[in-house]
Parts: sequence; structure tokens; C-alpha cells
Amino acid sequence: MSSLVNFRQWHGPSDQCENATGEVIEKYKGVLPNALLDEWRDYGWCAYANGNLWLVNPDDYADALQEWLPDWCHGEDLPVVFARGPFGELLVSYQDVVGQLNVHHGRYIEIGADVETFLEFSLDKGYVAEALVASLAKRVRKRIGALASDEMYTFVPALALGGTHSASSAEKVKILPQLSILSQLFDEVSIE
Repeated sequence: MSSLVNFRQWHGPSDQCENATGEVIEKYKGVLPNALLDEWRDYGWCAYANGNLWLVNPDDYADALQEWLPDWCHGEDLPVVFARGPFGELLVSYQDVVGQLNVHHGRYIEIGADVETFLEFSLDKGYVAEALVASLAKRVRKRIGALASDEMYTFVPALALGGTHSASSAEKVKILPQLSILSQLFDEVSIE
């Protein structure tokens, strides 16, 4: 049984779950906390908080991290995406510290907690509302519909090309190709 009590209370029941494979769970033992691996085993990779937060299979995002943070993607201590937001924001564990990659601004912000502490104490409703822009996502969802597990909202045109950060300029797209496209709009990621 998952020990992420606060996480489940804050973000409600899971939705759109995909079974987590034993192979992937085994691969991330010792890399990600047991509480998260238990969540995967018990519920799978799912949407939470009305689709504003998704626990994800890190393997699905390895290529995206290679494009966004190439200098970090070699050696033994590799960055690992464990969650994402509705606008493609990637929550990353790197060197036992959580950070958020904002793919629309080309910015990585180190949050400073380990994954389990982040999930259980920092990733509250306030974080989802502000950092994962839940209120904007709610307006977009009302206008163009909920996301599937392989989709994200993006801005058209992209913010880096002069687009606006508004519900009226948001579209639903496949997440992995869009992450690749957006990575090409930035010479490098700003690390904060």
C-alpha cells in the first residue's frame, strides 16, 4: 500500500491510470523512493488533481531530457522525470533533488527537496495551483477538453516565438513530440 498519504489527500483519486510494469519498478529501486514505487505498483502511472498532475513512467521521458538537459544525461547519476503538469512541465529528480523544467520558458528551477519529501510535503494544492498553473489549465480544459495520458496543453504560437500565455491560445498536442519541438526553441536551459 502506498505511503503517500498527504499526496492522495491533496490530489484526490487517480484517473486515467496505466499499469506500471514490474520491470520499470525494479529499474528505479534505489533511484526513486519506495513510496513512489509503491504508488506505481498500487495504482500505476495516473493523472491526479483533475489532470493537473501526472505521475509518469520515467523511461517515456528519457529522450526529452536528453534534448533539454544534454549535459546532465551521461554518467551514473542521471536525471529522472517522475511527474508532469498539464502544460508539459516536467518534475525531475537529479542528484537527489527535485527540480521543475518549464518547457515554455526554457527554465529549470531547483526546488531543493528529495522526491519523497517533495511528494509528501511540498507538492500541495498551492504548488499545483501556482507552479503547474492549475487555474489556466481549468479554463483550457473547459474550452478544448481534458488531456489523455500522452497529451499536453501548449501555446500557439509558442511563448518563445511571441505567443501569449492565455487559455485562448492553448491547444492540445501529443506531449513527446511537442517537448522535442519546444526544446529546439532554446539555445540552452536557464538553471535557477
